[in-house]
Amino acid sequence: MSGEGVIKLWPKLVLFGDSITQFGFSDIGGWISLIANAYQRKLDVISRGFSGYNTRWCLELMPSIFNKENLKNTIGVTVFLGANDASLTINKKQHVPIKEFEENLEKIILTFGTYGIPKEKVIIISPPPIDEINFAVFCRNGGYPLNRLFLTTKQYSEVAVAVAKRNRCAFVDYHSIVLQQDDWQTCLCDGLHLSQRGSTLLFKQLKPILDDWSSKYPVMFPIWDQVEPKDPKESFATWLEEHGDVKEDGENS
Repeated sequence: MSGEGVIKLWPKLVLFGDSITQFGFSDIGGWISLIANAYQRKLDVISRGFSGYNTRWCLELMPSIFNKENLKNTIGVTVFLGANDASLTINKKQHVPIKEFEENLEKIILTFGTYGIPKEKVIIISPPPIDEINFAVFCRNGGYPLNRLFLTTKQYSEVAVAVAKRNRCAFVDYHSIVLQQDDWQTCLCDGLHLSQRGSTLLFKQLKPILDDWSSKYPVMFPIWDQVEPKDPKESFATWLEEHGDVKEDGENS
């Protein structure tokens, strides 16, 4: 039983972004829940979402939450930012000029590279469109004026896609995909954040990429009816021996 005592490191998927990522496990915007469910016993799905953050803050934060060690065995990362950067200048705290936004995205990609994540294993997701009517209600209820516009966010989305293409990253042009839907506003729950429909739509766009990246990894440990009831330890050791070639290759896969 040479596999005895071996701790199998599960491949990881890391999701980095703002409130849309932070809310990714919520009842409303559960796109990360859909990913975690689809890849049970195959990937550890790790969310690092920070509500209200922009690329400037996230770039500054990266050394405090990521390093080569904790990103070991990571099959890929998503970067879903821009919704806050695209705030109008009246929202001075969150607004990031579009040129700086572009530069920050480039730096975020490069910084992941220093942690062992190659550019082609970064998925850039463009920010969703703004439904100004419903988002105005959201802002009014929060006691502040409308601080994001459809056309402004569209410009930031286009920059995100351009950065991804220039760096040969994987990408999901979520902004454009949402606009292709009938009654696209229902993809958002408040004019900005994702509804269940919007979450399902994003999941469906990400799934082919993640299926490809995770295809070489097995379902972790034997299915229950393949376990020998009188000697489960032997069944687990045999599984480890058979799958020993799929190792911490995500150093980084």
